Amino acid sequence: MKKWIVLLGGAMFCVFFISMYMVVDQLGRLPSSHEIFKNEVTKQIKEPLDFLEKDLNKLQVDLLRSGKIIDGLQNAVDQLRFNGQEPPTDKTQDLAPVRRPTAPASDMDDGCIFSGSASGKSANVKMLDMFDVMPFDNIDGGAWKQGWNVQYDDTAFDKEPLNVFVVPHSHNDPGWIKTLDQYYTQQTRHILDNVVDALAVDKKRKFIWAEMSYLSMWWKEADEKRKKLALEHLTNGQLEIVTGGWVMNDEANTHYYAMLDQMIEGHQWIEKNLGSGIKPMSGWAIDPFGHTPTMAYLLRRMGFHSMLIQRTHYQVKKHLGKEKNLEFMWRQNWDHGSSTDMFCHMMPFYSYDVPHTCGPDPKICCQFDFRRLQGGGISCPWRVPPVRIDDYNVASRARLLLDQYKKKAQLYRSNVLFVPLGDDFRYETTFETHEQYTNYQKLMDHINSHPELKATVQFGTLSDYFNALWKTTGTEPGGQPKGFPALSGDFYTYADRDDHYWSGYYTSRPFYKNMDRALETQHRAAEIIFSVAESHARHHGSSSFAVEQLYGLLTNARRNLGVFQHHDGITGTAKDFVVVDYATRMLQSLNDMQRVIQDSAHFLLTSDKSQYRTPDKVLPPLKFGESRQAQDSMPTKEVLTLSNTPRAVVFYNSLTTEREQLVSLHISDPAAMVSDSQGKEVPSQVNLWWDHRDRISAAKYELVFVAKVAPLGVTTYFVSSGLGAKQSEYSSITEYNINRNPEKPRKEFAHQVKEPGSESIFLENDNLKVEFDSLRGLLKSITHKQDGSVTNVAIDFVSYGTTASRDRSGAYLFLPDGPAQAHGLGEQVTVYVSKGKLMQEVRVALPNVVHVVRLYSLSGPEGLTLDIQNKVDIRNQMNKELVMRIKSGIRNAGREYYTDLNGFQMQKRKTLDKIPIQANFYPLPSMAFLQDKSTRLTLLSAQSNGVAGLHEGELQVVLDRRLYQDDNRGLGQGVTDNKVTPANFRLVLQRFKSPHEPDGIPLAYPSLLSHRLLHHLNHPLFTLITPAQSADSENLLSVFESLQSSLPSDVFMVTLRSIGDKQRPRPSGEALLVLHRLGYDCNFECKCLTTTSKGQVKLNHLFQNLSIDKLQSTSLTMLHDYQELDPSSPLNVEPMELYSYKMRLK
Repeated sequence: MKKWIVLLGGAMFCVFFISMYMVVDQLGRLPSSHEIFKNEVTKQIKEPLDFLEKDLNKLQVDLLRSGKIIDGLQNAVDQLRFNGQEPPTDKTQDLAPVRRPTAPASDMDDGCIFSGSASGKSANVKMLDMFDVMPFDNIDGGAWKQGWNVQYDDTAFDKEPLNVFVVPHSHNDPGWIKTLDQYYTQQTRHILDNVVDALAVDKKRKFIWAEMSYLSMWWKEADEKRKKLALEHLTNGQLEIVTGGWVMNDEANTHYYAMLDQMIEGHQWIEKNLGSGIKPMSGWAIDPFGHTPTMAYLLRRMGFHSMLIQRTHYQVKKHLGKEKNLEFMWRQNWDHGSSTDMFCHMMPFYSYDVPHTCGPDPKICCQFDFRRLQGGGISCPWRVPPVRIDDYNVASRARLLLDQYKKKAQLYRSNVLFVPLGDDFRYETTFETHEQYTNYQKLMDHINSHPELKATVQFGTLSDYFNALWKTTGTEPGGQPKGFPALSGDFYTYADRDDHYWSGYYTSRPFYKNMDRALETQHRAAEIIFSVAESHARHHGSSSFAVEQLYGLLTNARRNLGVFQHHDGITGTAKDFVVVDYATRMLQSLNDMQRVIQDSAHFLLTSDKSQYRTPDKVLPPLKFGESRQAQDSMPTKEVLTLSNTPRAVVFYNSLTTEREQLVSLHISDPAAMVSDSQGKEVPSQVNLWWDHRDRISAAKYELVFVAKVAPLGVTTYFVSSGLGAKQSEYSSITEYNINRNPEKPRKEFAHQVKEPGSESIFLENDNLKVEFDSLRGLLKSITHKQDGSVTNVAIDFVSYGTTASRDRSGAYLFLPDGPAQAHGLGEQVTVYVSKGKLMQEVRVALPNVVHVVRLYSLSGPEGLTLDIQNKVDIRNQMNKELVMRIKSGIRNAGREYYTDLNGFQMQKRKTLDKIPIQANFYPLPSMAFLQDKSTRLTLLSAQSNGVAGLHEGELQVVLDRRLYQDDNRGLGQGVTDNKVTPANFRLVLQRFKSPHEPDGIPLAYPSLLSHRLLHHLNHPLFTLITPAQSADSENLLSVFESLQSSLPSDVFMVTLRSIGDKQRPRPSGEALLVLHRLGYDCNFECKCLTTTSKGQVKLNHLFQNLSIDKLQSTSLTMLHDYQELDPSSPLNVEPMELYSYKMRLK
């Protein structure tokens, strides 16, 4: 109640001061003829107005402080609850299907109160703080090497006997040492056959399964008898699907779009093939190399009530285990309450295999892995083998096993114990399946029939375990048991032993990480434009639009993209030939998505859609503007041969905001003219093109111009031979540091040669003045013209080697030989400076990298950033990791900086001296920034990399790594299949509107400008080209606009995904709309953007010439349908949240 009084009072003051502001503002609108009163007006009106503005700012600060006080009170209440001084609040309301805004719609703000109020402090366990206090001492703990000698008092089980759930499982990687198909054919199909048959023998047997990619393959070929058995097991609870994604995705390099998409594909496959009654409830992630809270959030919003994780730093496990905090409510840092809380179980030991899961002593636990019996093909490395259980040894063997169970139970708060029973590709043979189930059943029967052992043991599923836990603690499913902590933060960077930090895989195989992001981009764009086109095809009654064929391509792309999200796919940690298999699948889907986009765009541009005819596949009327020749080649643009007859070039904007952006085409001759859809000439610039590191091409040139495209729109421009062009300009070229005879370009391009080092190089537009060193062509400083502030921002390139010890860097591990060293400083280089009216660039071919920085002369967001393009080639290096280092004058206190988690949220990082260099590297899926009181420097990335902020004002981004040895994590090879790899970034320097003070909050928010620029970087305008001779193009519309207006700047359309028909492989006519309301920092000026949502989105008049026939709220992956919504009513959306809606357009 006090909170509402504070907010109401603050609102009243706001209304008063704003009213005063408006009155004074109206008084200030005096006629220009009264110039004689100018000084008096300034004195009497403007100066008081300045004071009023200051008062308003102070009032806003006071409101935020009030919010922080309330948050502090809430924290105190949470701490009391954690200490057991108050009964836990029933949190079942958080599981309610419909999330309500925290305030009535009229009171919801533009996001500033949300991002300006303190959050991230309410959890009892804060990972960022925990890293500060953990000693990282790596003491030998004895049998449990990374822990301690666990003991227990057996009388503790007198009142509540131990309740043990043994959960059989088999971890099936969709590619690693073998390809997906090889694993399935040779192992996985037999595993599923054996398990389904074994469960039918005894209803007490249980099993869990995670990967829908494999289950879908098995379902296709399984006979009806086994399918029926499997459905029976699923229905009666013997077999449980856990997580239910297409794969068990990596959590460090993945973008939330791809994480969510592969979960949707898995869940939709389940519903279509197994029935709507089969719904995963618990997350299962035993092998990803570190864990992100983004995954916990996604699972929570899918309707899950629990999750399990395994691979976290061994010191984290020990620290949490000492306090019995290995089970917790995982809370998002940005959550101002507890609605995102997800119950999470962390496994305590080294691995998920049998030796490391029954208890702290692997030597004993290994004796209860009955696959290791003689004849099973593997043995125990501790040289004490298992023995079959019989009437003579069952008592002693049961006590030995139960002792481990009771020791493990000391690490948790309840008397319910989870014990997995499995490993990679287990239950492959009938031998193992029989031995595991029969021997464990004998042990269980003995323990359960002897009450003096104070335990019951049974087979169970993951949900069986969680349900028993909630029952024994008196908690509703998904709620917080009394005394259990809330935890916030992430679990990076992972180390499994010693100084072996798994930060290498953040960068390994960067070519394919970049290819993954390209497929995500094209897949999302294809999903959206297909859904729009399919809706219009139904609206116009067009039967010729190839709905089924294109939907089949989309489905395959969903699955190929999903497979690569596997924790040995996007991570770059598979065998070379397996990587080729992943890449071949992605290449096929890239080509298929281009087909979907070009066919959908062609349909939408057809003037009479009812008369539409399917285009020729060989010579389509619209062709994608770039292509890849092979799975390991970079994309190349088609070169346009120009003539007096204009060539139509179509641009598709997959974002829901209007774009006015520089586009680039390759042309065969520099004389070119561009006109828009109305025939009006458009200003353009022609640049030289470099085919190689520093060789000017004589066969093609770059044509750039500003294209304006509506939200989700398609717009046509025309390019022709430009002998009469009035607004086309050739760029000028200046060369520095010539160490050879300079090439002279065609006479159209002004060309000069300068001596190196004599002066700095400057690029300049209306917003920025950017300085470069003429000796190396590298960035030195950035000047903001608005206030004249100069910030030192220098780029250079450095490299790491690998340690000379037995353990060396490999695909997973980063084990450097010391600090980074300067890379290639002794070599002379040639610096090229290109300038024109639309863009300027500095280009330099450095050792192992061609580095280009571009500045655009545009009035919108693109004119406020530097575009950085690297082409990396380290194939001549040995055991080297190449790094782009950015050193700035920003004084970030405590070497704190921020990196994104999965492109979804930001997480504060702190560089610590007590851990090694490799431990201070973190994932960079898309964004990092550092800041001081006045300035923020943001780096936006087009691909996933590893990043560190080892020194004040510095960011290091790993671009590629080439390593000649295995790092002993099972791969059995190094990483030497390097390619010429793009590594593209944007650099944004912003000044805070008011001084930014450190606040101890573990997160920060990007600016709206950074959000917009990142979307532009990751979702470029797509180029479609008409053939040189195409009569069809004359019959097409020049423009198609899908939306009547833009969505607000802080609302991102994640996808508009056609939902499959339940019976046939075609769309059902419904689509899944997923929206993300962005959280952003309001302390930055940005007048170049559209309005924000203020918490509401209106859909009823969003789509052009289509109406919403049905709108239904649903869980993120459509596992649970919620209420039907009135399309005419605005949707309430809260900052940071994702929302899913089933929609039918007509």
